[in-house]
Amino acid sequence: MPALTMPRTAALVLAAAALPAAAQSLTQHVDAHLYEENGKLAVGINTFNPFPIGVFQPDARLFSETLDSIGNNVYAVSGPGFFSSPSRPLPANAFVTFNVPAIDHPFAGHFANAAYTVDAHNLLYWDGLDDDSDGDLLDDVAFSTPAAGDTFVVFLSDFVFTSLDGSANPAAGFLLEQANADGAIHRHVDFEAYGPGGFNAPIGTYAQDGHYLVPMVLSALDGGGNKIIDDSDTLYLHFSADYDRDGNGNFQFNGIVPITDAAADAAAQQWVQDYLIRTLGDFDDSAALDVADLEGLFDQQGLADPAFGYDLTGDGQVTTADLDRWILELAGTAYADANLDLKVDTSDLAILAAGFGTIGDAAWGTGDFNGDGNVDTSDLAILAAGFGFDASAPVLAAAVPEPATLGVVGLGLISLARRRRR
Repeated sequence: MPALTMPRTAALVLAAAALPAAAQSLTQHVDAHLYEENGKLAVGINTFNPFPIGVFQPDARLFSETLDSIGNNVYAVSGPGFFSSPSRPLPANAFVTFNVPAIDHPFAGHFANAAYTVDAHNLLYWDGLDDDSDGDLLDDVAFSTPAAGDTFVVFLSDFVFTSLDGSANPAAGFLLEQANADGAIHRHVDFEAYGPGGFNAPIGTYAQDGHYLVPMVLSALDGGGNKIIDDSDTLYLHFSADYDRDGNGNFQFNGIVPITDAAADAAAQQWVQDYLIRTLGDFDDSAALDVADLEGLFDQQGLADPAFGYDLTGDGQVTTADLDRWILELAGTAYADANLDLKVDTSDLAILAAGFGTIGDAAWGTGDFNGDGNVDTSDLAILAAGFGFDASAPVLAAAVPEPATLGVVGLGLISLARRRRR
């Protein structure tokens, strides 16, 4: 849908003007640093402390800000900004725009972005409450749709803004800025949360306290509206309105901005990382599906309350179905691929041979393919069944071992039997 173009009420003031004086000084702030990398719009974090000296970190997808009380009915903040520099530029003269997708996300359960447990919304909300009275932790986080009538607005001017309501409809954004000939931009917009009534809500009618999550995809276009490079990955802008208040309900300030619940902020951010950003099955956040992840999954098998993220099928437990999903679907390999090189071959047989006879503390990486803690003939049988698998080969060829292949496994059986007799 197009960006809304109705004017705002005169009573609303810009966020920067209403902040405490300390907040208007040249203190630290964080921008999304946009740049071109390998034909794609990449995003990093640029921390200005103090302005204009910046510290750059690449590959960012989550930005967090604290909303302040602005005017009489709105929470708002003018960050993160959008920045690019000649030293790490966008394409020259590119028009930088954004859109808000309706993101797929899980509503419940301890599992990450599983395709069959999602719903789509252009705005997510969590109340920030500690449901089990043990402190705000990841198990309390339950992002869902905002309260009825609450809206979140990305605002550029009285006539250019986009309103998000948590519906399943993607929302069209607007032009942020045109890069100069050096590929540089620096633009701030306002991010604002309103209660029922929106811009014209009665005085004192605020959006619900809590956490708001806005997905955003950035584009670099030419003058004809055509993409110059590929769009960015989806960014997640997390806005906290989960305030610490005194006995009268007034904000407690840290001298600059309202103080928010730090534990809830951290839990919300971790939820975004685990549910929306982290690669499914990468339990240790190593940016790869590796043996450590698979061994961790085996360790969670059968537990009454598995650790967060390990339940890949959304049934509340870790079973062979989760192992199947990790090995066969996510990693794209087969049982007995000890080194996860997407083949089951003599290198895996060598690993099993080296670990054969281990009792009680064996793992996948040492040849324990059924997760019973031992490396024995049952694991060798699994290897024999899968021997010859090659993810790059046709499925049928990989599924039926050749006679010569079976001979290699047979030799392995004889060799291991001799070792055990010794």
